[in-house]
Amino acid sequence: MSVGQATTGDQFYVTHCVTADSVTNAPGYSVRAASAADPDALRRALEYPPYELPLDMWKDKPGKAHAPRRLSRVPHPDGGVWVVHTVYLEKDTMNRDRSYFSHLLHLPESVTAAAVLESWAADGWAKEYPTGATKTLRQTALPRGDAVSPAALSAFLGGTPAGPTDLASAVCPPRLRTDPAARKALAARFLAGVLRATAARNAGQARDRLFVHAEPGLTAMLLYAAARALPPAVAADLTFSTFEPAHRAIRDFTKAAVVGTWLGAGGKGLDPDLGAARGFALDALHPDRSSPELAAAPPTGVADLLDLAAAGEWELLDAVHHLIGDDPGGLAAVPRTIPLAKSAARLDRGRVSVDDLLALKADRRGAGLLARKADAVWAVVKDAAVTDARLRAAFRDWLADPERLRAYRHEACEALAKGDVAGWDARWAMVAEAADPAQLQAQTEKAQAALDDHLPDLSPAARGRLRDACGRAGVWPDHHLLAPTGPAEFDALLAPDSPPGWQGYACFAVMGPDGKNWLAEAARPHRPAMRETARRHLLAAAAPVLAGYAHHARAHLAADPGFLYDLLRPHGPESGPFLSRLIDAAANRIPAADWVKLLGDLDIYGQNNKDWEGFLLEGDHLAKLLAGFGADPAGMPVWAGYLDLIGPDLLAGDEWETQVFTQLSKAARALGAAGVPLKGVLPAGGPAKLNAAETVLAVSADPAAAARLEGGALAAAYQAFGMDPLDGLKRIYARGGFRAVDPDAQPGRLGPLVSAVLACYPITHEYFTARTAVTQWLALSEDCPEEHRAAFQALFVRGYVPEQWQADVLGDERKPKFHPDAEERIRDGLATERKFGGEKYTRPGRRGGSGDGGGYASPATRRAGQTKGVGGARRRGRGSGGVPILLWVAVAAVVVVGGVVLVLQLSKGSAKPTNPDTAPPPDPPKKVEKVDKDKKGTKGKGEP
Repeated sequence: MSVGQATTGDQFYVTHCVTADSVTNAPGYSVRAASAADPDALRRALEYPPYELPLDMWKDKPGKAHAPRRLSRVPHPDGGVWVVHTVYLEKDTMNRDRSYFSHLLHLPESVTAAAVLESWAADGWAKEYPTGATKTLRQTALPRGDAVSPAALSAFLGGTPAGPTDLASAVCPPRLRTDPAARKALAARFLAGVLRATAARNAGQARDRLFVHAEPGLTAMLLYAAARALPPAVAADLTFSTFEPAHRAIRDFTKAAVVGTWLGAGGKGLDPDLGAARGFALDALHPDRSSPELAAAPPTGVADLLDLAAAGEWELLDAVHHLIGDDPGGLAAVPRTIPLAKSAARLDRGRVSVDDLLALKADRRGAGLLARKADAVWAVVKDAAVTDARLRAAFRDWLADPERLRAYRHEACEALAKGDVAGWDARWAMVAEAADPAQLQAQTEKAQAALDDHLPDLSPAARGRLRDACGRAGVWPDHHLLAPTGPAEFDALLAPDSPPGWQGYACFAVMGPDGKNWLAEAARPHRPAMRETARRHLLAAAAPVLAGYAHHARAHLAADPGFLYDLLRPHGPESGPFLSRLIDAAANRIPAADWVKLLGDLDIYGQNNKDWEGFLLEGDHLAKLLAGFGADPAGMPVWAGYLDLIGPDLLAGDEWETQVFTQLSKAARALGAAGVPLKGVLPAGGPAKLNAAETVLAVSADPAAAARLEGGALAAAYQAFGMDPLDGLKRIYARGGFRAVDPDAQPGRLGPLVSAVLACYPITHEYFTARTAVTQWLALSEDCPEEHRAAFQALFVRGYVPEQWQADVLGDERKPKFHPDAEERIRDGLATERKFGGEKYTRPGRRGGSGDGGGYASPATRRAGQTKGVGGARRRGRGSGGVPILLWVAVAAVVVVGGVVLVLQLSKGSAKPTNPDTAPPPDPPKKVEKVDKDKKGTKGKGEP
């Protein structure tokens, strides 16, 4: 088998012959001649089913022209296909009636059903072979005739068929020649049968063949209609036989999907079993004997395909097939595919219309065709899309291609350079509509670069178009586009809908000195008027406009301070609001050194005139400026100057110093939020001074806040301002309303005051801390009303001094001294606790000074509260954490043992340390420390 200009294959003649003529030297039906000598190949040819006349024709002994002819295409056992052409012979070599001659070709599978059917009645088929002729043949190609062809099929479906009328070769019997509708209906039913049989065969179902009762030539024409009209995926590999004898077990002939037979012109029909169990039956002579499934309307698309074949639209039909492809459901898409194929055909011929393009683009298959002919399609789309919105929408993905956008951009720039604003509008609209944001930005930047040399000379309208393009794309316009060429363009740039940044830049360009040459020569006569316009605009402008102005002016302020000074001098009603907005917009844009110089030169501090008096402390101006300076060291002098202005009067509530501190504090918080370390910005000691002020003011406003401070923190804060902590505590006592508190009746209300005292003088495990705290509390008690002084003094000692030190503090020499009643209360309390042994003092934590009884409370009071359930929820909460009861027993034992040890140690020594300042008592026993840790949260920080 070989493939050359025409597909060729081995050929075999099978007929009745004598021994001498047989390739295998076997008399009777044998291989008469062949192009292959392989025994297996010869055996395969000989095994092909024999031919027999229909039983009803035996008695008539018909001639060759009046006997059925077979043309088959079936699978070959060794691969490829058998193409078999068989004719009837009146006699065999022994002069017996009813013989046959088969011409078999073994061809590649690529030989389609349509190609085989076009060989019907071709002269190239051998129909007999003389005795004595050579047994050796050459490989040959498939013959080609004209009885079955595209033209013949068109005539069969819709024209006037011609050709022979004999049974052996006629493709349209006389009974159908005058009825084109019947022929077309028959073809439609045949195609429906092929579709059903093919689907069943692909699915492995039993009814997998189409049995046809018709003249063999008619069957060949119907097969050709299926092979040409149906999609190639269905019919290209169609297997068939135009004639198999019905009496020779046709029901078991499974080599072909379509099996034709001829029973004669009499009244016989196909065996009903063939169309019910074996497959589907189509009887061309007796339609009512066909399978009922084939009486229904043909599947969608079949009639449309036959119409194309009838009209001879073979290219269109091929285009439809191409568009359908291998899609199993493609047949249903035929009605809408035909218009698409017509558009594709016009595309191929170079006569495609806009409607054709839209139809092709709307279909996935058509889009593929367009992509394959992209250059030809783009030649049409490129210009047509400019005026056709439908094309722009449909071909948006094409238009968005960077190279195609480049083409539109190039043409748009050429038009604008020539002053053709309309041409720019039309072409640039394509870019603006199709490009995504990133691509639009890139194309705009390239357009501006391409027009750079033309910008100064472009008309105002052209310049406006390019600015608009920049605005939509988010591209910063070139200087020449924002430096106005005259008052009209300047007014347009300052319009409310103009971006604030553009307004700021335009004013910057106009305010520049003439020596900068920032304005076009044409603007020279208008510069004074334009500068006045810019000044008025800036004085009333919103912060974003000023931000844009300052951003561009900042680099020139040192050399040309007029960029700001000309806006602020002379001082006028608009100066303050303008500077306020400028600070909002440009505190961080103008360098700190320039701000400092501006503030000094304008006398913003109000040292020599009152124009700006109080300005910096209004509207958080100072805070915004200091925060805007950031880490710039040029701002440190401003920090230093204002830090020096706050002192003890701030702690006394001075209104002016409070304003200054508030501004500094806001600025510090802003810097902290921005990650700027204060140590690098404020002068030495500045952060500590601000922190100290924050601490004192917070405790002054809410003394209870002192409970959150580290010990000694409040005293250090007072000392940072050169103030004795006791004086600060006295202010808290007086301003906090504590003078009116009766310590016996409302001990808890003194809790915040106690927190403030302990924040200044914390009591730790060392005795001297308790002595110091008691001394300061007694000094504070001098401000207490006489009737409450004793209770006031006793509350602190009994509530906040460890029990083992209470007698010691009573014995210390100090001024002021304890009130006698206070001393008596303390001693009575100690005696009561010893009398009721085991009930020990527990000092409340620093955060427990407020609330009900948070200060001083006697053991009896606490015991009564426990009896009534006070604090029970807390005890339950701590006991519900899963701690075993044995652990609490163990802790209690440790407490008892530790207490005994402590008492023994104290009893061995004196009741008072000999020198508490230099020789504090030894550390408490470790067991007591463990008890303290277990009871963390209920004892004071330094309690032993």
